[in-house]
Amino acid sequence: MPVPHPHPVLAAVVAALLFALANVVQRRAAAAVPRSTGGAVQLGWRLLRSPRWLLGSSFAVAGMLLQMLALTDGSLVVVQSVLVSGVVVAVILDAGGDRRRPTWPEIFGPILVVAGVVLLVVAGPAPGGDGGTGAAIAGLIVVAVVGGGALVAARRPHAGDWTARLLGGAAGTCFALDALFLKELVAGLGEGRTAVVVVGVAGFVLASVLGNLTLHRGYQLAPLRVVLPTLTGAEPVAAFLLGWVVLQEGLPGGWPGHVGAVLGVVAAVTGNAVVALAEVPDRQPEPEPERVPEQVAA
Repeated sequence: MPVPHPHPVLAAVVAALLFALANVVQRRAAAAVPRSTGGAVQLGWRLLRSPRWLLGSSFAVAGMLLQMLALTDGSLVVVQSVLVSGVVVAVILDAGGDRRRPTWPEIFGPILVVAGVVLLVVAGPAPGGDGGTGAAIAGLIVVAVVGGGALVAARRPHAGDWTARLLGGAAGTCFALDALFLKELVAGLGEGRTAVVVVGVAGFVLASVLGNLTLHRGYQLAPLRVVLPTLTGAEPVAAFLLGWVVLQEGLPGGWPGHVGAVLGVVAAVTGNAVVALAEVPDRQPEPEPERVPEQVAA
């Protein structure tokens, strides 16, 4: 089975590291905003004035530029699956920020994710074409329904971890569609198709805004270890379906390639589920130093 050209994969690996840094920094910025602030719009306004969140956004922008480079010559499902491998770095960094060691599920789950990504890269889905303006418009509708529906569900008064997981899954779907619009945009610019470029820009902006709003609303409700695994579980599945149905990305090598790709997606999703459902102990407060009573002078 042929292996994809290394440049898209390398660009995707570096982008995955940058997105991992962005997720950790932005999650801590979102968690610092009190829930009494209001809904997703008020949260976004507060974050726009947070230096920590802006630092994380700079990492995300750099990662997006590398993602665009990777999508120019690479398959949508391969690039997006490599990007989710950043969950390994994100979980380790988040555990270090909480001053604790990663638990066994937090170690074993990311290993499954990486194994699934490797299977997908080896299976090597060939880069497909583009779906045209009609597919981009359909993507706009899906983004609005998924992202908007998740934000409405998050307004429930007793929203907790499961709502945060729902928001993570919606964000992952939005980001997969975001990559689809990005690929359509690059193709439209290269071929001078104005309609595809316009719809691609509109879809990219809408998917980015709704994806980030749902993601940060999830970060406000629960720790990164709850939100990020469902995000990285939904993204490769959505990218796989979009690449197969919309872009008609083929799997060379006959049935071994198909089996490898399916096993890769299953391993990536299972690894994220292991992390998402694991019970992780909260950080214990550091003990205060024992006070020695002062001796009274005679």
